[in-house]
Amino acid sequence: MTVVELYFLGNSVIELNGEYVSEITIFKNGIKEFTFTGLGAESMTPKKLAAMQKETLR
Repeated sequence: MTVVELYFLGNSVIELNGEYVSEITIFKNGIKEFTFTGLGAESMTPKKLAAMQKETLR
């Protein structure tokens, strides 16, 4: 199980930091990467949203 999965299952950042100190940077990036924004079919990850915005600017 990944640190991100443990976070979404209800473990606090402080608890996870105590056990997975070296993985906290990965954890923070993972939260950003796997947290969906929007509703239903319109939801997407911030990473995908940033890619779409970058493509729009071209």
